[in-house]
Amino acid sequence: MPDGPLPDGVDEGTDVDAGVEGDGGDGVEGAGVDGIVVDGTDGGTVDGTLVDGFCGGPEGPCAAAVPAGSVAVTSATAVTTSAATCRPPRRRTMEPRRGAPPRSGVERGVESAMILGGTTCSTGPAANTLEADPAPPLSRARGVATVSGVPSVSPLDALSFIAVSALTIGVGMMLWFLAEYLLHRFAMHHLDGRGIMSREHLEHHVHSSWSFDVTHLLSWTGVAVVGAILWFPVGWLLVSATTGVLLAVGWALGYAFYEFHHARCHLAPPRGRYGRWVRRHHFQHHFGAPMSNHGVSMPLWDIVFRTRRVPDRIRVPRRLALPWMVGADGELLPEFTDDYELVGREVLDERQAGIDRARAFASLPPTE
Repeated sequence: MPDGPLPDGVDEGTDVDAGVEGDGGDGVEGAGVDGIVVDGTDGGTVDGTLVDGFCGGPEGPCAAAVPAGSVAVTSATAVTTSAATCRPPRRRTMEPRRGAPPRSGVERGVESAMILGGTTCSTGPAANTLEADPAPPLSRARGVATVSGVPSVSPLDALSFIAVSALTIGVGMMLWFLAEYLLHRFAMHHLDGRGIMSREHLEHHVHSSWSFDVTHLLSWTGVAVVGAILWFPVGWLLVSATTGVLLAVGWALGYAFYEFHHARCHLAPPRGRYGRWVRRHHFQHHFGAPMSNHGVSMPLWDIVFRTRRVPDRIRVPRRLALPWMVGADGELLPEFTDDYELVGREVLDERQAGIDRARAFASLPPTE
């Protein structure tokens, strides 16, 4: 800093000399802006000129609106305010864009100070003060990039989140498949018609048909309540709220999967290997051994608890044959003869209906 008294409003230690310094014939000494040092390379001054928001010297556009004693101006360039007005700058390097036209040393120095220092010169009613740029620079922390404060998740983190979410939903679905087995075996068959769940299910066995009614709405309500008051809190307490939500979602999806395929078994012919398997598995439960094959959606829990039965062909009473099994003549369609066999009479009288109902509520197979 040159010898002599400091200008009004400039504290001791403020860098007003190390600034823009040219290498041409009229080298210029500029001013530091709250510690920002602007280094030019090709001389010249910006006295009285506004460059990218920076004010020039005493005759510059910002000078007239700045109260006396608050601005330090040298003969060359720049204004500064007190430390309470501007943030301390951050020193970084900035590479020019490819193909950009060459710039003077003063321009490069001022732009570096403005952009990398994070300050701007306001020309509004607040009258020419240097303000901190609120937009944070590009930063990286733990593999996450942020631009203007918006997080950008890395591909690896995104894949990890998707995998964990899918696994959690799968666990929720497996919880339902276990509940499906236990409810079907114990709450529906072992109770022999006591309670609404057992009664409605055994009525289903009497006719071996399926239609949507109000009991399905009650079932959906029960599934939603269990997911909300049991599996969501369990997942939240064990891991996080997100885990709880995904666990409850998996639980509901498991029930939806079961209900869809159960209805399709009774209403539509099989498609694909799973369609064929799930019908054989389920109709063995209906017509062969009602105390076996309780897991409608999958055989896992029947295998675990040794209640799985796999016959060569399933004997289906004609009066209970599914509509998709038979043709217009009432006989079994050729494509199903490997899996099913029609037996007994087609006529259903009152006596036979009574027998079917009694055997269904005793969890016994229908007579032929």
